[in-house]
Amino acid sequence: MQTDDFFLGRPDEHVYWPDCRPGEWVCHLWELDVELMESLRFGPLPAHPDLGVAVALTRLLHEDFVARGTRHDERMNDEEVVLAVKAHRAVLERLGLEPPQLPFRHHSGFYDYWRKNDMSGGGGWQARRECIEGLLGPTRQALEDLQEVEYERRFSTATTLRDVVCAASLITSWRKR
Repeated sequence: MQTDDFFLGRPDEHVYWPDCRPGEWVCHLWELDVELMESLRFGPLPAHPDLGVAVALTRLLHEDFVARGTRHDERMNDEEVVLAVKAHRAVLERLGLEPPQLPFRHHSGFYDYWRKNDMSGGGGWQARRECIEGLLGPTRQALEDLQEVEYERRFSTATTLRDVVCAASLITSWRKR
C-alpha cells in the first residue's frame, strides 16, 4: 500500500491559489478517504494486510508532519490527521505494537508543540524533522523488523515447500523405473 492510496484521486497541483501561503493550498487539493480511515479503525482491509497498511500510515504521518513543520505543504488538514492517527493506532494494536505517544493530536498541536519546545528560528526545520523522526522512527523500525520476520517466514515456508515438491518428483521418477 502507498501513501497516495489513502486519498481519493490525485489532484492537479498546478492550480493557482493567490490567497494562500506557498504550499498551504496543497491540503485543499487532496481529499483523505475518510471511509477508508474509519474502516481501518474497526478491522483489517480484505485486500491489504495490516503490516503493509501500518507501514504506509506511518510513512503518511511522517511525511505530513515533516511537511507541516518545514514546507507547509501537508496533504491533510487537522481533522484528517486526527482520523489518520486513530487508524494508525488501531492497525498497530492489531499487530501487537505499541502506538507512538504523540504529544499533539494534529498539525495545529504540532505547531504549538514546536514553538513551546524551542524548535523555531534558526535550525528549526531540522529540529522539527528530528522531533518527528524521534516520535515515529521507532514505530517505523518495529514495522521494518516485522517485515523481515514475515519475509523470513515466507522464505522458510517456500524452502520447505520446494523440498516437498523435489521429494515428490524424486519419488515419482523412482517409481517409473
